[in-house]
Amino acid sequence: MTITYRYYFCLIKKHSLYIAVIMLIVWANLFVLRVGIIHGNSMYPALRNRSIVLFWQWRYTPQVGDIVMLGSDTDFGSRIVKRIAAINGQYVYIDEMYFYVPKGYVFLIGDNRDESRDSRHYGPVREEAIVGRVFLVYNVFRGDNESD
Repeated sequence: MTITYRYYFCLIKKHSLYIAVIMLIVWANLFVLRVGIIHGNSMYPALRNRSIVLFWQWRYTPQVGDIVMLGSDTDFGSRIVKRIAAINGQYVYIDEMYFYVPKGYVFLIGDNRDESRDSRHYGPVREEAIVGRVFLVYNVFRGDNESD
């Protein structure tokens, strides 16, 4: 019996690093990081079609200029990625029009305005709808604007 306990103890000790890494990845995915793939060209050239992005979602405070991901419960109907153009009580001047952003809301816009459906069409979005901020981008395709 002593041999069996030692054997299991060695197995647990040997694989504890793997178990800890797996638990860390699961925890990070649930509370800290999100992975996403960009579909479309509304954020071109900052984010290309099929780019892989990591989103930081823990203790995030919206700032103008940040690229953020919205949850699917917004007026946009699905998860989207846009840049924050204005926050809390600010005015923003876009396409020869002024837009006001009420407190607790953000004004989002795509970098590629010709192909972007954003706050110019839907209005400001609640801050609570933001899932996270993009902090790492991996452009899979290095060529020009990929349309597929």
